[in-house]
Amino acid sequence: MNESKNDSDDVTPYLWDRTGEVEPDIEQIEDLLAPMRLSGGVDWQRVDDAAVVVRAAKKPRSVVVPLFAATLAIAAAFASYLVAREPTQVAETPPATPSSERSAEALVVKSAVPDNGVAPERLTCAALGSDSQWPAQPAPAGMRFRAASGTPMCDGGTAGKDGLVPKGVWLETDAATSVTLDVADIGHVDVAPGSRVRVVETNDKEHRLELGRGRLHAKIDAPPRLFFVDTKAATAIDLGCEYEMEVDAEGAGVLKVKLGYVELEPPTAASPEERRPPRLVPRGAECIIDPTHGPGTPVWSRSPESLRADLARFDRAGDAVALARVIDALGPKDTLTLFYIVASRAPEAERAAALGKLLAVQKAPAGASRARTLALERKAIQAWREALEPRWFPKEKP
Repeated sequence: MNESKNDSDDVTPYLWDRTGEVEPDIEQIEDLLAPMRLSGGVDWQRVDDAAVVVRAAKKPRSVVVPLFAATLAIAAAFASYLVAREPTQVAETPPATPSSERSAEALVVKSAVPDNGVAPERLTCAALGSDSQWPAQPAPAGMRFRAASGTPMCDGGTAGKDGLVPKGVWLETDAATSVTLDVADIGHVDVAPGSRVRVVETNDKEHRLELGRGRLHAKIDAPPRLFFVDTKAATAIDLGCEYEMEVDAEGAGVLKVKLGYVELEPPTAASPEERRPPRLVPRGAECIIDPTHGPGTPVWSRSPESLRADLARFDRAGDAVALARVIDALGPKDTLTLFYIVASRAPEAERAAALGKLLAVQKAPAGASRARTLALERKAIQAWREALEPRWFPKEKP
């Protein structure tokens, strides 16, 4: 064969346009590949490109060349066939779309939060609802509530008729709404219309609410110093009792005890000069709460309105004239009020007058002389309180 002959003559024409004589080996290859025969057309441009590659190889004439060229041509045609097919025929999983991405995101969110769609760190009593919404995990620490009327609010959101107030969440009632809070298994608190109350703590050692404004009625049956209610002006410490507490937005208000007794502690923010000693308020008595000075002077709720009003003027503004009227009006059964006037920072003349009325009813206890009492010595004041307490807590008749 002439070596100068074009390289294209080295390839049997049958491979390109199925013309001319078919060599036995080519025919054998076609028979073997028949099951893979295309049903559609061939991309001849890709076949031509493959032929260029074959020409560039410049291999000598042998049976290897036509076999390689045939295989390459068939492979190129098969690749063209795959590219030409519809995408849905090639890939089993469709490509991601914006909608499918949102669906996947929703699944992730759903697996991270409860069925109600609210993340635990953002829980409010408005979102919690009943136990049925939390089947897979315990409810967060808080107090159960149920609306007696109207619809309560939780941190600005509408709450259901019952649920749980988590720690730190404010429960609010409008003029038409009242709510009952369950204080674990030791009692309950009725929250009146127009009130704002928050769960500060609730555990085995302490149950504490904060009354921001409004009125509540607490009925607790538990060991002393387990239930507390904070206000801006004082903290009510339950000593096994039932009481009502009402304050305005500034913290001014009144505590009225129905059963047992409550200790009122002044706010820790008060200065030593303004801070008053804790007040013991027994059943049937009441005590005002002042945002500046803390708890006032306990007085029996049966006392005349005029007397209680004068006492409030003294507690809030130090009105000595009003205090003098109070002392004049107090009688032998008013040792509770007389004692706290003696133990106060009132002018000594008024305190001495109150002590004189006490001495007419109760003999001075040991270590509580007149001088020591008026000097407000701690042991003398404590001795007077212990001597008078049986009068404030008469035994129940059988």
